[in-house]
Amino acid sequence: MTRDLSSLMRMLGEEVPSEHLSDPLAFIFADNFRCRVLCNVLDVVGSGTKVGPAALETCRSFLFSDFLTHIADERQGLFPLLLERTTPEDGVQDVIRRQRTSFATVNRVADELTRLEGGHWAVRNGVGVIRTFVAAEREHISIENVVVLPVARRRLSGEDLKWLGNVMRNHRARSPRAALPS
Repeated sequence: MTRDLSSLMRMLGEEVPSEHLSDPLAFIFADNFRCRVLCNVLDVVGSGTKVGPAALETCRSFLFSDFLTHIADERQGLFPLLLERTTPEDGVQDVIRRQRTSFATVNRVADELTRLEGGHWAVRNGVGVIRTFVAAEREHISIENVVVLPVARRRLSGEDLKWLGNVMRNHRARSPRAALPS
């Protein structure tokens, strides 16, 4: 388990290279993989397995930096663009309008990770918050990878993708990623 967790933590710490923003849909797909890695780490945490403070801090840092930037990429870039470029027959408009993980939920998960780091491993509510987050995030990623991104590849023009890449670059320029703990 320790070796698997160490491998997951390394993957979580790796950034998608910014030069890949020239293909913003591939970047989002790669970022979705990193969000799945976060879910895998949180599964370990939610199982009651004690993990070190560095792993918990890495999860919190990822949530507040990379994950929130990923949500901004979707909410302020990809999703509004798709709402303009698709029709109801494409089958993505209702999916896009469904509520995504909120900033308040990210804060609750991070707070629970802080409690766990303080040695409060018996916090049942915290485990529930983490498990609910993981289940919702996995569902979102699956739908996005299987439904939303393929439609985006068909519907978005080269100019749309250039605009989306610029939006995503601007998110990263405004909120540069802090170094994750090792």
